[in-house]
Amino acid sequence: VSEGHYKQAYVTVHTEIGEAVGAVTYIAGAAYVCEESSPREDYLQKITIGASQHGLPLTYIRSIEILAKRQGCNR
Repeated sequence: VSEGHYKQAYVTVHTEIGEAVGAVTYIAGAAYVCEESSPREDYLQKITIGASQHGLPLTYIRSIEILAKRQGCNR
């Protein structure tokens, strides 16, 4: 974030029951985005471990893994 790779943004997300909750997200800077991008394996592992630790459904975690297997540039 401090090096300009990402910018912080405040967003509103909605829970399954429709409750609006404030959240912080990070958006990659244009210079760090490529059309067909896949995360590095170590980063993907952090994402899926965190998703599992927070109780996200296994089907959702598997869909992240499948999407990440797309070919593309890794930054």
